[in-house]
Amino acid sequence: SLQVRQAFEAAWGSAMPGLQLYATINEEPDRNMLPDNWATVDYLPSGDPQVSLGSPACFREQGTILVVVFVLPGLGYSQAITLADQVRDVFRDWKDPTSEIEILQADPPDGGAASDGRWFAASVSLSYQYDRLV
Repeated sequence: SLQVRQAFEAAWGSAMPGLQLYATINEEPDRNMLPDNWATVDYLPSGDPQVSLGSPACFREQGTILVVVFVLPGLGYSQAITLADQVRDVFRDWKDPTSEIEILQADPPDGGAASDGRWFAASVSLSYQYDRLV
């Protein structure tokens, strides 16, 4: 949902000041203009069940925030894993200021080559839930 995206990206700026977040969903950034280290994020909702009775009722959106960290090959694969570990540590048990959105689980980084072969990449999956009254 838009609320999850906005809350996470607002938190990113202060939580990860040395790692710029770039939009790559339906966009292709100019890879020649990217810094040596950067990240992108995708949001994968998996459900939105009603979890309470009454009106208004609580609906609980659940899903995964997938963060992919990129570093230039000359910086080494360990740099990608180190930055991905930092993302995991910073957002483990994170809640937005309203406590409606929270990270429930932060998985260990998973590494792999980026599609164009110009970057080392490591991804972190953050399971979230967002409770809202409707």
